[in-house]
Amino acid sequence: MKTALIPALTLALLPAACNQPADEAEAPTPALTSAAQPTTAADGEALTAGSWRIEEAANGASAAFVTAGGAPLFRMVCRRADRAMILTRSGVDSAVTVFRVAAGGMSADVTMNPAGPEAGGDAATRAGEVEAVVDPGQPILAAFADPAATIRITAPGVAPLHLPSHSGTIRVVQACS
Repeated sequence: MKTALIPALTLALLPAACNQPADEAEAPTPALTSAAQPTTAADGEALTAGSWRIEEAANGASAAFVTAGGAPLFRMVCRRADRAMILTRSGVDSAVTVFRVAAGGMSADVTMNPAGPEAGGDAATRAGEVEAVVDPGQPILAAFADPAATIRITAPGVAPLHLPSHSGTIRVVQACS
């Protein structure tokens, strides 16, 4: 009877030995990572490669969609001093162009003009950019933050942008409210 008890007792203790916590020194250190950038929209269409950069300062706020190398493709800037919301599209001929901006089931046609020099900058820094000052109360701007939305910026003869939404864009809109 004693010989039958020893294997049963050994089997009973085996799971306890296997479930002992690992040494804390051996435990991996958790690493924080950012959320993966989406590459396709809900409809399966490819999104423009890049990421959003959101910045806030005393004089305003901005959201820029930039390439992996940091070159801006699209910017929205709130100048708090005059509550101006400026949309800028980079990488286009400096000519007056009507762009269709669509997000969250809404769309708006925006006439963009060649970008003027920024305060303290020179005209050369703005070559290849067009911009428009728009009403910061436009509902389409709030749709830029809708997680289910994608943002399309198109014009005839210009490569389209198909951007993921970003919750931080609402801070730019609120800065001008």
